[in-house]
Amino acid sequence: MCLRQRNGRVSDLGPAVEAGEPFALLIDDAFDKGITRDEWPWVKSPLADPKLVAALRQVWKTEVLPRFAAHFGLTL
Repeated sequence: MCLRQRNGRVSDLGPAVEAGEPFALLIDDAFDKGITRDEWPWVKSPLADPKLVAALRQVWKTEVLPRFAAHFGLTL
C-alpha cells in the first residue's frame, strides 16, 4: 500500500486502519503518542478490560486517524 497523489480524496483503507492491525501499527508509530505498538496486542487480548479497549479505540478513531489523514491530505 502506498499513499500517492495526496489530493484530499476520500480514501477507504478498510480494516487496514483498524487499531492494532499491521498497517495501523505504522500509523501508530508516527501519530500516536499515547500507546505504543507493543501495547496493541494486549489491547486486542480477550483478557483486556472492554471499557478500556472501547476508550482506546475511540481515541484512535477521533485523534490518531485524523492526524494521519490530515498529514496526507486524506478524508477518511
